[in-house]
Amino acid sequence: MKTSLTTIFLLISILCFTQLENYYENGQVKTSLVRENDLVKTTSYYQNGNIRDVGYFDLDDRRQVKWKEYYENGNLFCEGSFLNGKQNGKWYELYENGQLKGKGNYVFSILKRGRIREVRLNRESEWKIHSVKIVFC
Repeated sequence: MKTSLTTIFLLISILCFTQLENYYENGQVKTSLVRENDLVKTTSYYQNGNIRDVGYFDLDDRRQVKWKEYYENGNLFCEGSFLNGKQNGKWYELYENGQLKGKGNYVFSILKRGRIREVRLNRESEWKIHSVKIVFC
């Protein structure tokens, strides 16, 4: 019974919150969650206070829209978008010094009568197919 009440309380808190934070032992914010309509913006931080990553989850805990990840020194590591938890669209990855390491284009689509579910294009060349997942109906 106690476990059920705790679970119910946590679910209500998650569905109703506007902002939640947790902290490192040194008092620095570790993670911040902010509800924005049907999405939850999450921002994670390194212990030095620099942003580790920032992005959005939907209420089904799938990554959505724009995401960015950073090196501990604050420089951008990678940037791209998600659609229903899958990488989607243009993605860029950078070296710690800021120079471009790779780029790619992820396509996520489900065809009505087709069999291709997901196509991932090579990071280094936007037009060379790296892998294809085929789903048989």
